Amino acid sequence: MKRNTRGKLSVAMLAFFAAGTASDYVQARKLLGEFRPEFHGEIEVETQFNRVYDMDKRHPGTRNTNFFSECDDCIFRLGLFPEIGIVLNIGVAPESEDLDKKNVIYRDMEMFAEEFFIHYASSNLVRSDFIDEIGFFGGKFNPVFGLVNGGLRSEFEFPGIFSEEFPEQYELKEMVGVGADITFTHSYWGAHTLRASTFFKDNSFLQAAFPAYRERNTLSKGGVTNTGTPQSWSANLSGEDLPIGGLKYELGFRYLKSATQFVEGTNKIAKHDDVGVAVGLIYNKVFFLPRKTFRYPLDMKAMFEYAHFNNFNGIANANRSDRDYYTSSLQGKYGPWQLAFIYGRQDIHVPWDRDELEVFEDDFDDEAEVNKSVGDDLYEVNIGYSFSPNWLLHGSWARNEEYEDQKSKEQGVFAIELDYQFVF
Repeated sequence: MKRNTRGKLSVAMLAFFAAGTASDYVQARKLLGEFRPEFHGEIEVETQFNRVYDMDKRHPGTRNTNFFSECDDCIFRLGLFPEIGIVLNIGVAPESEDLDKKNVIYRDMEMFAEEFFIHYASSNLVRSDFIDEIGFFGGKFNPVFGLVNGGLRSEFEFPGIFSEEFPEQYELKEMVGVGADITFTHSYWGAHTLRASTFFKDNSFLQAAFPAYRERNTLSKGGVTNTGTPQSWSANLSGEDLPIGGLKYELGFRYLKSATQFVEGTNKIAKHDDVGVAVGLIYNKVFFLPRKTFRYPLDMKAMFEYAHFNNFNGIANANRSDRDYYTSSLQGKYGPWQLAFIYGRQDIHVPWDRDELEVFEDDFDDEAEVNKSVGDDLYEVNIGYSFSPNWLLHGSWARNEEYEDQKSKEQGVFAIELDYQFVF
């Protein structure tokens, strides 16, 4: 009798275990989908020749010629399930340039893992009429901040060759951490995505590069985000399909913890954390022209981004500054032809209060530049021709004006670039 009872109990436990396993399997299938490996990639190679043909007469002998090639995007995606995948972004660029020579020669190409992270996104995590998808990611990535920075989103790139000269200064790259994103839609207000992440500067084996040697980051170097633990973070909200057709927006915020401490003898100046905000707008409009006269429609695209930073890059010594960046462009595409006008500006302000100024002058026997604004303006005209969906040849004329002590330093640059893009 006891054996019979024990047998029934064992069968019941086995059935319960089997039911639980089956339930977990069904739930896993619901969250992950079927195991279906897929491999996709995007390779974009840029080959550029540029010439500084005109310099301020007060800076003779600074003309130079540059010629180099780099992989702007070498992105590979391995999808294991429909909802989960691994992303590898390989950086390929010249390791250094010799600025002491009249002709700048780029040498020692380096290849490294710029991004290597896993991403999971599913629409089955939450049942809602407004939430489309929730995702999580972790590893080494470029945090999204504003239009240009991070996210592997080519549609948010400014046109031209030199247009990202200023935005690249506040780009966040090669960070290690985790993050999450959520996409929600409304029939009238459009689709919006909120993405947030916490991170620190990579100091792992993923920094390794070949064939050229690449100096690796260590915690002892200090600097912004170089804390060894995820104490910095960023958040970005983007939207499209808005009531105003063709309009997209980006709102970004970042807080970068600084590990910098300026030391000279026994004197120290406290570190400062970088805090920044960015606002970006994109407006795209297609004009359908009379077909008897015009073969193609006219595709117009306007872009603008403003970014402000307190204690830019967390610098704690006399170079501490607040910064404002403005980048704008107007681009027209007609068939294979494109024409773009770009304007960018950076303003640098040195924020010293009276107490900080006195401490600096007493400790270092030096004078700081107090509220001395330095501004740079960039003007660019770009024209391009697409031979095919994969090939684009374009040229740019740019003028850079730097103002310091109410005096202007001007520089003229001409560049030709051949771009090749392959998507598979």
